[in-house]
Amino acid sequence: IYTIYTLRTCLLRVESHIFHCLPQPFVACPSFAGSLLQVLITFKAMDFHCRVLNVLAISFTLCAISSSFDMSITSLQEGRGEQNFLRSLEEVKWLYEEWLVTHDKSYNMPREKERRFEIFKKNLHFIDEHNRPEHNHSYAVGLNRFADLTNEEFTSFYLSSYANMSEQLSLPVSDRYVYKDGDQLPDYADWRSEGAVGPVKDQGRCKSCWAFSAVAAIEGINYIISEQLITLSEQQILDCEMLDIGCGKPGRAQDAYEFVMMNGGISTDEIYPYRRRKEKCKWNTGIFDGACGSRMRHNMVVVGYDSEDGKDYWIVKNSWGNEWGEAGYIRMERNVDDPAGKCGITTYASYPLIMCPID
Repeated sequence: IYTIYTLRTCLLRVESHIFHCLPQPFVACPSFAGSLLQVLITFKAMDFHCRVLNVLAISFTLCAISSSFDMSITSLQEGRGEQNFLRSLEEVKWLYEEWLVTHDKSYNMPREKERRFEIFKKNLHFIDEHNRPEHNHSYAVGLNRFADLTNEEFTSFYLSSYANMSEQLSLPVSDRYVYKDGDQLPDYADWRSEGAVGPVKDQGRCKSCWAFSAVAAIEGINYIISEQLITLSEQQILDCEMLDIGCGKPGRAQDAYEFVMMNGGISTDEIYPYRRRKEKCKWNTGIFDGACGSRMRHNMVVVGYDSEDGKDYWIVKNSWGNEWGEAGYIRMERNVDDPAGKCGITTYASYPLIMCPID
């Protein structure tokens, strides 16, 4: 039987939020820019003030919007030539070969390896120049697995473009976490040390950051409520959400939250592992008995009822195609201890009467 890990719908109310940069609940937020470089950033909480409008908020976290690296690394080198390069060509080649081994990189064509070396060299030049002590930056940058990509390639593979940011952030506004005069705040906050943050995951070359950020926020709030850190499935959202966002279209954390609420829960990552691409929805079989609330959000048709191993269920016909559920159907628990029925199934039941046959 395919099982899903369910979360109570009441935990997934999504709000916008206006806050000063203070320790906040888990937030899934869009990233407006990206960097090819590994960025090591340290800062002391409360040493800065800012105001962020309309940030997706759900439970405890800080939202960092990356905007420091809009500049193309490769374009920085144009017109400079090689005269200021801090390393010899031999050393750069040695570092490149070591980097290839470290990150298990290989190329099918010799010319492609040479082309990637040129990109690697420019990125390394940027790193060396940035890290020079006289620049007195508050952070250092270094080589990572993206060092053979241009910024344009990195953006194309890993970042989403939001055509309408007002739509991205169009949520009910909440003042739940607005700083008030006299509030006593801790000097720092780190939910990792509290056990509320799961392992770092890898979205691969799929623009699924919207699903990953939402899932991480749900994992966090679930831990805070239940004291259980359970890693959940981004793949289920990617496969089963009804907007067909997949790996190519811009998605929103809100879309992921809405899917989890509509679905009545979300599977664990162990049961429904990540595949780095959109696949067919694998919600297969079993009698659904998960938590889902009774808010009416979808219409289906009951075509029968039965029992299996002492468990009563309704036979329900859906309208999401025959690849969903059990060939388009779902068995929902029946005779539950709630007058509204499972998921409110008995709340607004209706049926037609026919006065004469339809020819």
